[in-house]
Amino acid sequence: MKREKFDVVQRKRNFTGCVVVEPRGASGGLALLWNDFVTLNVLSSDARIVDVEVTAADHPPFFLTWVYGDPLRHKRKEVWDRITSIGGQRQGYKLQYTCPLNYHLSSVADFIDRGNRTWRMDLLQLYFQPSDREAILKIPLSLFVAEDKRIWGPLPNGIFSVKSAYQMLVKMQDEKEAANASSSRVRNWDLVPDSIWKHIWAIRTLPKIKTFIWHAWNEGLATGDGLANRKVPIDPVCARCGTQRETMGHLLFECSFSRAIWFGSSLTHSPSFTSAPSLHEWLSGWDVLFRKDKGLARESLAKASFICWYIWRARNDMAHAPATSPTSNDKACWALPPVGVLKANCDAVLTKDKSRGGLGVIFRDHRGVQMKALSIPFHLSSVLQGEAAAVQSALIQALEDGHQRLQVEFDSKELLSFLLDPNRVPPSEAAIMIADVRRLVASFMSISFLCIPRDLNSIADTLARKALSIMCKIDWPLTIPWLHTLCLNEATGCTHAFDQ
Repeated sequence: MKREKFDVVQRKRNFTGCVVVEPRGASGGLALLWNDFVTLNVLSSDARIVDVEVTAADHPPFFLTWVYGDPLRHKRKEVWDRITSIGGQRQGYKLQYTCPLNYHLSSVADFIDRGNRTWRMDLLQLYFQPSDREAILKIPLSLFVAEDKRIWGPLPNGIFSVKSAYQMLVKMQDEKEAANASSSRVRNWDLVPDSIWKHIWAIRTLPKIKTFIWHAWNEGLATGDGLANRKVPIDPVCARCGTQRETMGHLLFECSFSRAIWFGSSLTHSPSFTSAPSLHEWLSGWDVLFRKDKGLARESLAKASFICWYIWRARNDMAHAPATSPTSNDKACWALPPVGVLKANCDAVLTKDKSRGGLGVIFRDHRGVQMKALSIPFHLSSVLQGEAAAVQSALIQALEDGHQRLQVEFDSKELLSFLLDPNRVPPSEAAIMIADVRRLVASFMSISFLCIPRDLNSIADTLARKALSIMCKIDWPLTIPWLHTLCLNEATGCTHAFDQ
């Protein structure tokens, strides 16, 4: 049908919108009509595909893609490749694939290599799209065959509770309400006139202080009140005076600490407040001085901006001050294991987007001589899982090489607590690895675990980072220069002589 005929249909049926792709000759052509209970945005349209974004009342936006398949079989792949490309560009949306016609697998176990206890990449690549494949590879497999069990995703330990289910539903409801919130909601900064913004950028002060003031007026700083409004579970009360919520107005003008600073300053002008101090009222109060003496007003406002900046810095210094500890002149160093005992240092790294992970393990004897150094690419979903996987790899390698006495060092206190206390339930993503380590311990004559500072685990960390750029496990040669240098540097300061 031509466009003119669809215009007639649209008028007769009272459709509010219509998009038409004209047919080519006597065949083809697409048309889409909709009513006013939805808002429809046409993203693209042609002879094969109409792609739209739909917004309806009380429902988050969603995408719809209509397809008119190509009658020529050899061209159908092009159409589906386009759909895949469109879906892959949607943030937060997932493509749904139909099951292949030759699908003959009946359970998850069919995708596992039972001999090596690894996922079968050939089958994963055949049956799953890339995003699903990456998610599956991050599921750890135990070295030991065990019964399947259900995992409750919202809790780290995987154990269901009514309380967690309630919290999850409340969170989902809050997210839904936030998504459907009216765009007309008034924010504090919406009440600030343009003249105030001009005042801020005209202050004769450092650019970083102008930016600080701008963030403060935009409610963009991490005050106690601001964090609490963003659902961060903290005490919003001012840490200095402990009497009121820590808003920017209270922090800069009302707190006893800030009031003492303003009182002791050399400023001759101080804006007054009619009620609770606010940044808007404070900055507007400078107009009185500007009308009397612009030069003095500019100088005074510049000094006041510095005072605000340093009050904020003092607050942050107090909130984030590191815990003090007794100083010592003794420099910590990597310690040699006893004679006849092998020491393994383990570490794991995970990229910020969690797309890649790596494990690093190095073995050294009682003389500090490097016995083996491994870099292992690994699919990880958390750092704890990676630390547990690195320790698991170290134990497996030690058993394969015939070592029965082992010391294992890593830099995760959390992992150590799970290994030393069998009654603690670890997070679900690391539970399998930790359970394997607990079972492997029985295979050694003697074994100990120790958490050390990160500075003393630098070689394992370097090996783990090397794993991010390789495709398979690497057993590094013992004579490689950079590794030999790292071992020498880490052994410096030990009480025993380093034997090359």
